[in-house]
Amino acid sequence: LASAVGLAAILGHCFPVWLWFRGGKGVATTAGALGALAPQATGVAVGFWWIGYRLTGISAVGSLVACVGLLVALWGLEPEGLRLGLAAVAVVIIRHRENLQRLVEGTENRSNL
Repeated sequence: LASAVGLAAILGHCFPVWLWFRGGKGVATTAGALGALAPQATGVAVGFWWIGYRLTGISAVGSLVACVGLLVALWGLEPEGLRLGLAAVAVVIIRHRENLQRLVEGTENRSNL
């Protein structure tokens, strides 16, 4: 039940009805949902995000690296959250498809560090 509620929050954030299904990318909502269900793995994922962001200056890279780190950490530390993690990562990657395209093209915006 907790995983279903977490996934509903993530989907509601990414695809809100009142904004014609154009919402956020789900990274922070995923961190919140999984932070409640799998805090150790979420902490590892936050560390992965920080490393990816600091090395590239691109938040989307940090988010995608955090997705990989989250799945590895869930598998090793808190496998009970793996189903929600897989679903959430799928949503985050789908929401980042434009960023992925810009990364391939080399036109993704960098943040000011």
